[in-house]
Amino acid sequence: IKWTHGAYSCLKCPNFAYHVRCATRSGIWDRIELEGIPEKIVEVRSYEVIKEGVIKHFSHKGHTLKLKEESDNDDCIWCKVCTYPILFSPFYSCMECDDFILHKNCAYLPKKKVDSFYKMPITLTTRLAGGFLNICNACQNVSQGFTYVSDDHKIILDVRCGSISEPFVHESHPLHSLYISRSTEEKFCIACGDKATMVLSCEECDFILDIK
Repeated sequence: IKWTHGAYSCLKCPNFAYHVRCATRSGIWDRIELEGIPEKIVEVRSYEVIKEGVIKHFSHKGHTLKLKEESDNDDCIWCKVCTYPILFSPFYSCMECDDFILHKNCAYLPKKKVDSFYKMPITLTTRLAGGFLNICNACQNVSQGFTYVSDDHKIILDVRCGSISEPFVHESHPLHSLYISRSTEEKFCIACGDKATMVLSCEECDFILDIK
């Protein structure tokens, strides 16, 4: 960033800045001026530390969860938050129930945050009322686990999409970071070949991944 060019910089982080063109491009800026308006919610934790290796999680009130590095048996166990199997990752297990288990990373997901796709506050939710299917607005997949939901319930993100932050680093494209891009024109995903209007794209080259 040359001193002769304008830039947006963070008031709290002296080394964090964007070119004006980069900060105001489509999909990054929502066209809302926030001059003089205080910052909204920062991330809110979803758990309380009881002691080292023991927490209470908002989704499992009344019981405590203990951190384990590996399972005591050979049975496949599944995370309640993301519904993916727990293989070799550390996990939290309820000290009273046999079937309430969370990946360590899933247990640490914030209860409230601002999402990277729509730039609005979202809240971690165990289930939506009414028994509706939870279809993620970002990847269009059906989620059986926890979801991030906006205050007006119009935006639903599964926990994987709700955890995406920018810049996004993907092992298939290690040289450059990826950014969320939305457009009316469909783009082809380099990984699966499907077309999508919401993608992760590289600013330096034509590398594109759809969200799923």
